[in-house]
Amino acid sequence: MEQQMMNSTQSTPTETVKRILNVTENLALFYNPANGHHSLRALTQLSQNSVLHTFSAREYVARPTYLSVQVADDRHIHLAPEFLQYINHSCEPNTFFDTSKGEVIALRNIAANEEITFFYPSTEWSMTQPFTCFCGTRSCLGQIQGASYLNKQALVKYRFAEHIHQRLQGVFGAYWKTTRGLSLASVSARLRLPALPPFPQISF
Repeated sequence: MEQQMMNSTQSTPTETVKRILNVTENLALFYNPANGHHSLRALTQLSQNSVLHTFSAREYVARPTYLSVQVADDRHIHLAPEFLQYINHSCEPNTFFDTSKGEVIALRNIAANEEITFFYPSTEWSMTQPFTCFCGTRSCLGQIQGASYLNKQALVKYRFAEHIHQRLQGVFGAYWKTTRGLSLASVSARLRLPALPPFPQISF
């Protein structure tokens, strides 16, 4: 998903964000008046591998936009339901967009009040509007441009949608077949975490 105005998460005091709408029984839309950004947060603890929500195409777009998600080599969609467009980028994401199944999946346990994030290059090969990431994580990559711009060291850290996986295999050949296995093992090991304690409660 290419969101220029909401392109990356950044640590902000939880008391500054305001809940504006419960979109499901487990997810809510929040607004940060300090920077004008929206975000999705968990209302309850969510388990690793659980499906947060399903998605489909509200519309197909001929060219990618800052709100579109790439679902195939030459296919980009605007999301339905629309609230999923507020899932922001992080270089240490807690969800993954499975474009083959149309599911948003928890990569690890997600605590109540934690922001929902995903790694934009996991679905985007080359982004229309690259941006500088300020997610503030230890592994922040800085410039986010799409999977085609990632170095080999970064590739092993992430899970990629099937169409991105195929492109990477085409570029790197036998190297990617090995790296693919290492990547999945690395992601699984890194995310094999105990249940997280609840985040500090947010004032509404």
